[in-house]
Amino acid sequence: MKISIQNSVFIYLFLLVTLTYGQQSKSRESGPKISIGAYVADQADSLPLQSKDLLLNKLNQLITANGITNGAIGTRFILTPKINVLTKNIIAGPPTMHALTLEITFYVGDGIAGRKFSSKSITVQGVGTNITKAYIDGIKKIMPNDPNLVKVLADGKAKIVEYYNANCESIIKTAQAAAAAAKLEEAITQLTTIPEVCKVCYEKGMNAAEPFYKKYIDQQCGIKLTQARSAWNANQNATGAKNAGEFLSKIDPTAACYNEAIALNEEITKRMVELGDKEFNLKMKMRETEIELEKAKLEAYKEISVAYYKRPNAVIVYNVNGWW
Repeated sequence: MKISIQNSVFIYLFLLVTLTYGQQSKSRESGPKISIGAYVADQADSLPLQSKDLLLNKLNQLITANGITNGAIGTRFILTPKINVLTKNIIAGPPTMHALTLEITFYVGDGIAGRKFSSKSITVQGVGTNITKAYIDGIKKIMPNDPNLVKVLADGKAKIVEYYNANCESIIKTAQAAAAAAKLEEAITQLTTIPEVCKVCYEKGMNAAEPFYKKYIDQQCGIKLTQARSAWNANQNATGAKNAGEFLSKIDPTAACYNEAIALNEEITKRMVELGDKEFNLKMKMRETEIELEKAKLEAYKEISVAYYKRPNAVIVYNVNGWW
């Protein structure tokens, strides 16, 4: 079967548009989902350390199994449990066994503002040769697909969407105030962690974050370039080149000082060749296509947010007063 040139061109353009749309859709899908953090508050009946760690792991399993992003410490919204010991019995041995009936209530809410969104309780029984093992046995019976737990998370997600839709302008203004106070990482984090499911607010947040991100990468470029120059000026040899290269390789190609970074790279390369290292090759980030830049930007947003939540002096105190 013969295919005309016109048909061939049409097919080519159709495939090109389809591929481009697919790449853009894939890039969009990498945007933030609803993020909930696992948090275990102090219990009235003190939990043994091992069982507390297991409970935290169970919370993380529940979050990820129900299509939610597992938030870092500092995430505004949390899933937290409260354990009540309903019965505590000793079963004669040998060996002597401890039996517990635990009522575990799971709460989803705004841990910063102290607002509870949803809650559900389940009952589990645990048996072990000591209290810790009895707790562990009971906690192991928490199932990610338990209908009660699926519902508490679904209800919580709905409330979180309501929160963003109702408070979008306030969130943007708070971020703008943070940026005005030179807190660029905080501003970017507040805006770029708006879930994509909140479509209108998400778009507003991403648009508002753009100038702050540009200012941030320009700021970081200046810092990295200064560090690279200092490293090279201190040792204009293989060691200095390697140290300078580590800083230069982290400079965003869209940053204002990128051309200066390229010039320093060329200076270092020329000197290394003069020293006899003809194979010296200092690789820097290259300018990318629009789709690649969008993908890189989304990854950068994620890295900025993670670093912000993990900053050394970050002190997060969740407010769950009145939740139980």
